[in-house]
Amino acid sequence: MLNNQMRTEVNIEVDELYREFFQTIHQFRKLNMASMMPDVSQSEFVIMNVIRDKSSEGKVVISELACRCKLHSSAVSRTLHGLEERGYVERHIDKDDRRNICVELTEEGKRTVEECRQIMQDFGRTVLNHMNVRDMERLITYMNRLYSVAEKEIETRKWKGRKGKEHE
Repeated sequence: MLNNQMRTEVNIEVDELYREFFQTIHQFRKLNMASMMPDVSQSEFVIMNVIRDKSSEGKVVISELACRCKLHSSAVSRTLHGLEERGYVERHIDKDDRRNICVELTEEGKRTVEECRQIMQDFGRTVLNHMNVRDMERLITYMNRLYSVAEKEIETRKWKGRKGKEHE
């Protein structure tokens, strides 16, 4: 009887931690980071940032961009269309493999992504200056460990009939 009561109390405690943890994570998703950036959404910034970082190595194809951003190719293509209309990116057929579309930043795109990076870097520094460095290092370690455990657990529980893992 006592053993069952202890297990129930532990389960209630774990359930409460689970709820609080995901509620806290959800709060971060609600932060409107794009409100600090000039004329780009958060997903547009992420994509432009990956293009900027990858461009130093050469061309960036949409499938690789989708993989690095952990998005589906169709979502990346839609976002790129909007960026292209505003003059931030250009798409062209890969000369080495005509099946692929390469993406690169225009000069305006490079200027915008650098401005956004500076804004985000300044924001990050300001926020983190309110935190203890060792606490932040531990938090990052714990979050990475938790992510790894969760990723493995999802893999073991994944519905086997589901299609579409192109962004993994």
